[in-house]
Amino acid sequence: MSSVVDEMLKEGKKEVARRLLTNGKLSIEEIAEYSGLSIDEVKQLQNEKSA
Repeated sequence: MSSVVDEMLKEGKKEVARRLLTNGKLSIEEIAEYSGLSIDEVKQLQNEKSA
């Protein structure tokens, strides 16, 4: 059960990061800090968005 909740929280963090990336006003580092994701995870989301 815990892994399901963890996965849902992670998806929520990714959605926040995607929205912040779309907004384009914050740096990768700021998005990582505010979303709770790592810088590498935010960069991966950015690359997926660009692809």
